[in-house]
Amino acid sequence: MSELLKRIYENVIRYEKEAISMEKRITKEVDAICMPYKGKLSADELEELQDIMFEIALSGEQEGFQLGVMCFTKLLIECLFSNRI
Repeated sequence: MSELLKRIYENVIRYEKEAISMEKRITKEVDAICMPYKGKLSADELEELQDIMFEIALSGEQEGFQLGVMCFTKLLIECLFSNRI
């Protein structure tokens, strides 16, 4: 992810209502995925598994944001310049 888009995501987008709602859904999903491992893994191992899942989710969120910005930019350029041909 470009450094500028990463800073925008981390400092602005991540605190928007929609992003907070998404994080709650992700937390529920991680909890549901980890539920079968309770009792099979130690508390530390379970926490490490959850941390890995949250890191993967955050990476996906950031990449999705960057992809969305790039697609929006292409769409905007196409809309602005399509009438000039």
